[in-house]
Amino acid sequence: MYRSILSERKVPVSMSRSRKNRRTPNILNFRPRFKAPGRMDVRRIGLPPGTLLVQGEEKPFQYELFCYNAEGFMEKSGSGVPDISPLMDPETVCWLNIVGVENNELLEYLGGQLNLHPVVLENIQNTVQRPKIEDLGEYFFSTLRMLRWNEETSEIISEQLSILSGQNFVISFQEKPGDVFDSIRARIRQNKGRVRSEGADYLGYILLDMVVDTYFLIMERLEEMMEDIEETLVDGKTRDYMTNLQGLRKMLISVRRAVWPLQEVMNNIQKMDFPHIRPATNIYFKDLLDHILRIIDALELMREASAALTDSYQNILSNEMNRVMKVLTIIATIFIPLTFIAGIYGMNFQNMPELSLPWAYPAVLIGMGIVGTCMVIYFKIKKWL
Repeated sequence: MYRSILSERKVPVSMSRSRKNRRTPNILNFRPRFKAPGRMDVRRIGLPPGTLLVQGEEKPFQYELFCYNAEGFMEKSGSGVPDISPLMDPETVCWLNIVGVENNELLEYLGGQLNLHPVVLENIQNTVQRPKIEDLGEYFFSTLRMLRWNEETSEIISEQLSILSGQNFVISFQEKPGDVFDSIRARIRQNKGRVRSEGADYLGYILLDMVVDTYFLIMERLEEMMEDIEETLVDGKTRDYMTNLQGLRKMLISVRRAVWPLQEVMNNIQKMDFPHIRPATNIYFKDLLDHILRIIDALELMREASAALTDSYQNILSNEMNRVMKVLTIIATIFIPLTFIAGIYGMNFQNMPELSLPWAYPAVLIGMGIVGTCMVIYFKIKKWL
């Protein structure tokens, strides 16, 4: 029904499988779902701006720390408040990835050490933010949605990713374990690509790029699901069709909410003079904007395709109803003269001489059969049957 515009985008090999194995095995058992954030955190209603939520019990969190340069790297992970002194070393680039954003002790510690505004800390903890980017002087702060595809349940898992980037470090905050950055970790460990020879601005770019690459992967999955749903429509298997299609449209809405504001974020990076983004790195962000625009175009195309599938489904239902009504109308039309004949001989008149004849009953039945047969032949000639 439509042609993909994502085929030119290369998805990492580790994130892809053969198309045959990815296809939904049985569309009738397919129930598309997605995990999306709430529209707002009602717990913050009435609180002053910049207020961290008081947790009944401090939530656990984990961290990973990578510090590297062209000569080598250091990796550390654990739980508890991390030592951020390596982030201040101008000779290295550091990436601190924190899993879990509801621990007030951690956020207050980072806020005190890095001189972060309380509103920034609140935005990190409040995980229903709209994707955005802000210039904080010494740092720039951005939030976006990190989407992951669950192969087992065929659902999209959405969580907020907050990135704080400074002169020679990047701190990323995610809600739960599991992310899309394994290939970046491998590049740092194995010194592949340009990451070890570039600065923190390039590290921030590849984090954003990996998130956007995952959008391409998810769009490919949704394309395949739409093709499967379309095939069931062509094959006439309309059972649970609208349930599957509505679930797919909800997924498209979830992806659109994540991707659409990123267009504004990338435009702001181009327009605003961020001191931590070098001109040599700025061209990568321009390319990232192009990828986002391509995803937006694909989303609009898929929305139109889903609307067309809905219209096609409604037309098929209407045609099936018309065929049923046509058959019932023809049957009723055939029985109208037969009912008329039977009604005449069902009247209680005494002066009906043929009623006393021995051949009257079979003659009437034969006459009714001839009338019905002639009507069927006439309907065939008119191509109403």
